[in-house]
Amino acid sequence: MSITADRIIAVSTGKTVYKDGDSVIKVFCRPYTKLDVMKEAFNQTQLEAAKLSVPKVQEVFLSEEGWAIRYEYARGKTLSQLMEAIPAKVSDYMAQLVKIQRAIAAADAPLLPCLTDKLKHAICEGIQDKEQRISLCAALDSLPGGQATCHGALMPQDIMMSAALALRMLKKVWGLSLIHISEP
Repeated sequence: MSITADRIIAVSTGKTVYKDGDSVIKVFCRPYTKLDVMKEAFNQTQLEAAKLSVPKVQEVFLSEEGWAIRYEYARGKTLSQLMEAIPAKVSDYMAQLVKIQRAIAAADAPLLPCLTDKLKHAICEGIQDKEQRISLCAALDSLPGGQATCHGALMPQDIMMSAALALRMLKKVWGLSLIHISEP
């Protein structure tokens, strides 16, 4: 399938995001495998099932450029842009950021990958020094147990606010591409 999208809206290593009407297409190139793309789509649907009101995965397909996921499109300005434009409301916007992080942490999504397992794998694969590996794994093992959904890097530039005051997150929660919490 070839992509006839309106325009490129983001580019990063191995990924290009296109706007296509009322949807967004995220195309994965090397080093991303079919498995990586399917995992991202699966994790996104787990967040949908957790009632985080994430934009829906509309389809996963093989394009001429590589495997791709089509998502709902989020319109609006980033929280960061609004903070810059209306500095008097920075504390209100930061409160919204905290509200989103709390909603993520409260979500029940038991089929998402375990963060400690992912970190342990990264330590074992990425740290050459054996003593440092052992020390980091021991520190990881000493963390209290429990289960919560975690966002690794929630930032104001990752949040979109639409005219209807719906908040949308543009980065990942274990594969999450977008999340939104609507204001009452």
